Amino acid sequence: MTAAEIAPIDATPFAGVVPWLVSLWRKLRATVEVHQATNEEQQVLHLIEYVTSAIGCPVLAASDVDDLDDRLDTLIGSEALLASLQYLLAQHLTLFETAEPPSTTRVAAAAGESLGAAQARLLTEAQPMLDAWLSAQRQGIARYAAEMSTWAGRRRDLDLASPDLPAELAECLFHALRATMSIIAISCAVIGEQRMEPWLARALTERFLESARQHLRMLASLPGIVVDEAIVPHAERLDLAAIEVRHRRARDVARRTLEAARMRPSS
Repeated sequence: MTAAEIAPIDATPFAGVVPWLVSLWRKLRATVEVHQATNEEQQVLHLIEYVTSAIGCPVLAASDVDDLDDRLDTLIGSEALLASLQYLLAQHLTLFETAEPPSTTRVAAAAGESLGAAQARLLTEAQPMLDAWLSAQRQGIARYAAEMSTWAGRRRDLDLASPDLPAELAECLFHALRATMSIIAISCAVIGEQRMEPWLARALTERFLESARQHLRMLASLPGIVVDEAIVPHAERLDLAAIEVRHRRARDVARRTLEAARMRPSS
């Protein structure tokens, strides 16, 4: 599988779920409370609560910045949780598409009580980038919806350390996943009406913004996804074809070197 094939498949499915979580959760919770929810809506509500709790609670329990990073790394490596996110989007794509479109203003307003005014202000200041990130995800979901609908019956394995994955792509995919884990943790605090300690709110907001920015670089590089050049200059975007060529050459050199070493007589 080439870099050009991996990127559109794996850049959108996880973070694409997240911006809708809180608004969709609130809508579904209200529907359930008046006993008008369908079976699918109840199932999605339970899935949202499971995913936000399973990811958010461990992150919100971090004791310091190093512990936070360790917990985020552990979650990024959890195949079961990533599969749950993948299933949530693949099985219930229509609900996400019809939910109220998210915006940075809504995200900052919803997260303000949990993050505090200073971090909510950082989100607001990053609005051009975050709005572009949210828009790119909506475009990605629309563009790859047909392919995503097949993911419910199969599991995508994503090994960021795989030698088959170019380093540049692995780094962007790491940020796609870290942005996802960070915003889900924030969503968990919002849903649970939990106010974070100032150090945790700051660290989580910083990691979310950094990773969303790097994820946007990847999304802006995908065919058919439009991102303003003022937000992500063309010079900062990934050249997937060039990445694949460099990666193939590096692997060929490594293979030839290994073969030559094996043929060398032992002393």
